[in-house]
Amino acid sequence: MQVTLRSIAISEIPTLAGTDLFESDENFAGGSLLAIFNRLRSRPDLEAHHPFVVMDERQAVGFFMLREGTALPQWAHPRAISLHNFRINKQSRGRGYGVAGLVLASQWIAVHRFEIVKLMLSINVENASAYRLYLRCGFKEVGLSFEGRLGIETVLSCGVSELAAKHVPGQ
Repeated sequence: MQVTLRSIAISEIPTLAGTDLFESDENFAGGSLLAIFNRLRSRPDLEAHHPFVVMDERQAVGFFMLREGTALPQWAHPRAISLHNFRINKQSRGRGYGVAGLVLASQWIAVHRFEIVKLMLSINVENASAYRLYLRCGFKEVGLSFEGRLGIETVLSCGVSELAAKHVPGQ
């Protein structure tokens, strides 16, 4: 397993293959990639959105979006980047790709956005497997919950330097 991140253009999102989810999980990850792309197209702050593919060798196994600056949600700390639409394909779950994707995301932030101190996200309280993954990686609840698209979401945060220092599985 050789896990890397590949930055992609927003226009590549709807054509991305290899990130298929179980139908029950797709809504938790923001819907289909086409739906994510269509929502993004209407935003005035596209430069503040950074889509990434989690790769194993040449095979896409996951996807996520980092948002910064004007694209940050209301709940995010001003010196944070927020994580959105995180997904690992159904064939690759439970093999370390989720941890690797989060660690590599924080390493990208540490190198390219050195002033950023936190990686934050919101998660639907019904998404138990993702919640456990985030806690294993060092995310903690910040004490804020809100009504999201699919129900109650809670906000989690992790220090970029702490997460970036973790070992990437398979490397």
